[in-house]
Amino acid sequence: MEAAKQVDSKCRAEVGAEPRYFGKFLRGEIEADNLPIYKCYVKCVMNELNSLSHDGVYDIDEERQNIPPEILEEGHRIINKCKDTTGSDACDIAFNMHRCYHDADPELYRKVLHHWEERANA
Repeated sequence: MEAAKQVDSKCRAEVGAEPRYFGKFLRGEIEADNLPIYKCYVKCVMNELNSLSHDGVYDIDEERQNIPPEILEEGHRIINKCKDTTGSDACDIAFNMHRCYHDADPELYRKVLHHWEERANA
């Protein structure tokens, strides 16, 4: 889907991330050497998907809209588990939120990211 490519381009430009960041984000890989950039990249993606405001306020209803239909029930379970995730700023909250999603169910997290990868490459 063209929208996923646009989100990637916008967010890379906004935070100064290299082209490989979208792939790393989709695979759930952590970029330790550039962690602040990576955290803000994840925040930007969540902003663009309307699930996190610029100041770090989480919108659970919007995030539910981002769950692929085939895993809706499991996705809701994880979102509910992670909805109270905190951090020192919006970038940290976004990063911690995705870490929570991953830690709650790594296989399901990979399925969701694979869904987004397919949309980005469509």
